Amino acid sequence: MTGNSVANFLYGLDFVFALLCGIHVVTARGVFEKILAGVLVLSFAVCTGFTALLHKGEGE
Repeated sequence: MTGNSVANFLYGLDFVFALLCGIHVVTARGVFEKILAGVLVLSFAVCTGFTALLHKGEGE
């Protein structure tokens, strides 16, 4: 896999992860679940930033 196809694959994973995070934030009931949802959202933000850096490195 080239760097560009890896970045595209990660973008697809990011989209699925964002949907799961959104569903979890809406359905979270307890304090622990809300904290877990917050951690998932932060993880998604980091993953998206890393993927954007991969795309920037490709020059496309």
